[in-house]
Amino acid sequence: MYPLFRATNHYRIASYQLTPGGLRCVGNHSIAAFEF
Repeated sequence: MYPLFRATNHYRIASYQLTPGGLRCVGNHSIAAFEF
């Protein structure tokens, strides 16, 4: 199960996968800002 981050600029949920290179977007690609 992927960790969920809530975007502060679009207010929608996107799922991201933690990878050795960082976060890889597996959901909405228009997300730019996040709050953890």
